[in-house]
Amino acid sequence: MTTKVLKHCGVENVPELVHCVYSQEHPRTYIASLSRYVEESALQKDPIAREIIETSCAQFIEAIEACRKQTEWQKGMFIPVVLMGGVFTNFELYEELLSIIIAKKQLPYVFIAPKVSPVGGAVIGALQRIERTLAYTFLKQFSQELKTH
Repeated sequence: MTTKVLKHCGVENVPELVHCVYSQEHPRTYIASLSRYVEESALQKDPIAREIIETSCAQFIEAIEACRKQTEWQKGMFIPVVLMGGVFTNFELYEELLSIIIAKKQLPYVFIAPKVSPVGGAVIGALQRIERTLAYTFLKQFSQELKTH
């Protein structure tokens, strides 16, 4: 994983990474772009990469828990969580690791792969908010249109 990250950043050693990352206009975005190397390495059984992803999954569960505690969910009801965003490019990997955590903690979540982009979800949510009935054919065509753009 280190070799891939050094090459991506165009540096020769680890100490140079700090300057490389923090000299960027948007360091957080730049760091996020490196997540694919961590994911690739985790899939190749790299223990450090796997630990990084497991730690981020634990933090993600903490964030979900903080949100759940601010809402009113009925006891015993499973809460759907859509894994959306650049970090969740490999749904199966994250779903597996997150499911291990929620099983240990007996939390009521079920993880879902997104069916439409965030923009599409916002449009559908807005239409539902104004109580528009959405036909399946509309949703299917809308989803296809989003994929082509």
